[in-house]
Amino acid sequence: MALGSALVTLASAGIIILLWNWWLLPILLGLNLLSLPLLKRLRELEIDNNERSNPEERAFRYFTEISRDFRYAKDLRLYNGVELMIERSKKSMDRILAVNHEYFTKNGVLNGLILVLVEFQSMIVFLILGSALFLGSITVGNFVLIYNAARQFGRVLSVLFEQGRVLLTIDLELASFLKFMRLPDEPRSAASSIETSSTEEISQAINRAKSGEVTLETRDLCFAYPGSEHMILDHLSLTIPSGETVALVGRNGAGKTTLVKLICRLYPPSSGQILLNGVNILDIPLESYYQLLSVTFQDFQLMPILLSENISSLPKSEQTSESEEQIRKVLAETDMLTWAEEQKGGIHAPITRLLDEEGAVPSGGQEQKLAIARNIFHQGTLMILDEPTSALDPRSEEQVFNLMLELTRSRSAMFVSHRLSSTRYADRIFVIDQGRLVQEGGHDVLLAEAGLYREMYQAQASQYQETQADIY
Repeated sequence: MALGSALVTLASAGIIILLWNWWLLPILLGLNLLSLPLLKRLRELEIDNNERSNPEERAFRYFTEISRDFRYAKDLRLYNGVELMIERSKKSMDRILAVNHEYFTKNGVLNGLILVLVEFQSMIVFLILGSALFLGSITVGNFVLIYNAARQFGRVLSVLFEQGRVLLTIDLELASFLKFMRLPDEPRSAASSIETSSTEEISQAINRAKSGEVTLETRDLCFAYPGSEHMILDHLSLTIPSGETVALVGRNGAGKTTLVKLICRLYPPSSGQILLNGVNILDIPLESYYQLLSVTFQDFQLMPILLSENISSLPKSEQTSESEEQIRKVLAETDMLTWAEEQKGGIHAPITRLLDEEGAVPSGGQEQKLAIARNIFHQGTLMILDEPTSALDPRSEEQVFNLMLELTRSRSAMFVSHRLSSTRYADRIFVIDQGRLVQEGGHDVLLAEAGLYREMYQAQASQYQETQADIY
């Protein structure tokens, strides 16, 4: 609407000017073209500001989300992280303010110069028309009409140039997203095996995994995030035998979640290999590989769509009676079916009130159970849960891990947890410290020997004992 109005104004003013004298129009166009270098500089300045401020804004948003997410409240209090989050967020905000101050200062100067050019154009037109009026070649009425038409022509042309600049830079908001979307689906690196697996070996590995035989192995695995020389995983080698439920434990920053991300092929290893049934996972087609995984990350998200769609990833129109029955089954297994049926719409109730004012609003623990239900519904033969019970109370945690044991009897499973009270359910426990495997074994075995596991377990147990003493 605004663009159409501007074009009509431009055409009308141009006709009025042409009817008086055609050579005034090229003068106006020439004066407006003087602003193009300034508009180009404004575009370059905006691109530069976007590139410099985006990383800091992402960091600040991250600190903000962590600080207001109740799931991280215990960690922040337990490890005195509140002051750290405030300090880091303040540093990010200070850098954002510094970048924006520089940008808006230069932006104001350039926009001021553009306005000066617009007024300079009006002055030139006034002098030309004033001379014509003085010489008697136009009347006072025509002077007013043509002068206003020329001013409108110049202003509208300047606005159109500015809108063109905005259109050229509007994609900056999506630049990071588009860059991510253009990443290849199957990234390979020097970490891949030198001799890739044959098609027959890959097919056999996939078929065995589909039937429930999943052996996962990491060999001399190393990983450092891009731009850093610090090794998050340092020559890590471990084996998850088929059909076992294993726990991955260690201090914060030990590399547990990073290992999960590498297994999920969100990053390629810096060196070393991850093998599934003896085949490098980078050799397996990504779509086929993801069909074998059922993963729940600690920062999972529920979408503002129907509950059934969140669980099944299928639009309601594509859900069958069989899929609905399966949805009810996994909700019952995670103790969420009663809650779901109490909502308006039942299992087809919208989640959150972001798009629907009558949407269901689950609590933090209920959200986590729904995420686990989605994991179970996928029916991958390798189940991975990264901190699956961080928002659950001890009773619900007990229920979830009993459920995990029941569900993973016929498949391999790995869960990451810093609550060592739950690790006793695992067939095998891997203890990671500074990116290396330092201990391996069952709960009782690790508790009996001196080491990091016993140290962490006793530290957590003492906190519960102190809490109980305070209660009594």
